[in-house]
Amino acid sequence: MNERIYKFGNSKLILRFGDITNTDSHVIVSSDDYYLSMSGGVSAAILRAGGNEIALDAAKKVPSKLGNVVITTAGRLKSKFIFHAITIGKWSEKITPKEVIKSITIKCLKLLDSLDLNSISFPALGAGAADFDYEDVAVEMANVISEYLLNSP
Repeated sequence: MNERIYKFGNSKLILRFGDITNTDSHVIVSSDDYYLSMSGGVSAAILRAGGNEIALDAAKKVPSKLGNVVITTAGRLKSKFIFHAITIGKWSEKITPKEVIKSITIKCLKLLDSLDLNSISFPALGAGAADFDYEDVAVEMANVISEYLLNSP
């Protein structure tokens, strides 16, 4: 598998290309709409691999808002949780894609810490159905993650 490893103090950031459902990270992040429909791309792959228990748990927690993170079971996956990143919201919500990515990424990292977990796998948030620019997604996520890891134990 193609990967690059970056070190930040005691932490590592591994950029890896592959099927996110095969990870053994404590948390898998999924981009989704505010109804957590899990109908396309990464979220659909997670649902297929993890099973309907993910959708049943998600149904109890909708609707959500653009920029929020909703936690559900990981079903049959090796991970403990799925963090559903809401990258598609109501048309009336005025927030830029860069703000959405920055907000979601930091929320995911803080939730990881608050749950006392130490590994998380992110896809390119919003780069599918939400149609966020891949380069903007990569830059925003890299900036947030690197700053967070540099400033945390």
